[in-house]
This record gives sequence, C-alpha cells and structure tokens, in this order.
Amino acid sequence: MFLGAVFSELSGKEKQLATDPDCSNVLERMAYSMDDFVKRVFMDRLAGSYEQLARHRFGSHVVQTLLIVSRETVDREVRNYSTRYRSIVNRRLCFT
Repeated sequence: MFLGAVFSELSGKEKQLATDPDCSNVLERMAYSMDDFVKRVFMDRLAGSYEQLARHRFGSHVVQTLLIVSRETVDREVRNYSTRYRSIVNRRLCFT
C-alpha cells in the first residue's frame, strides 16, 4: 500500500529520479520490496530510456537492480505460461 502511494507520486518522473544521485539509491532499495505488478509498471514507465540509463553513472545501477529483482518475476511468469500451454496442448491431444 505504501509503495503504491509512493509510485503514484513518482509517476512521470521515473527517469529523472533514476539519474539523481540520492533518489537512485532509494529506488534501488525500493526495487527489492516491489511486488510483480509494481515492478512491471515501473519498468514499463522506463521503456525507451534504458539505453540512456544504462550509460548513466547512477541510472545504470537502478537498471542493474531492476534486472536482478525482475528475474524471479520473469521465471514465475514463464513457468505459469508453460504450465497453461501444456494443459491446453494436453486437452487438445485428448480430444483428437
């Protein structure tokens, strides 16, 4: 709930904050507390800026942290997708 309120206040300022010396550290720490949905929304808001951020002195650390903490989210999503895909394939094989 608290993070949701914080991220609603950050809306539109993500790139600016990720490149700020002090705010980038706060964003890195907050990344570890984000749930899957908040991570996805935050990373979507940075879309189109990753090349600039990756080359930035402070932004690169934010990008690195986001990639590290997002690994588990991606793993969960891929496993869930593959489970759903297999169940669909198995149902189709049973009816043919």
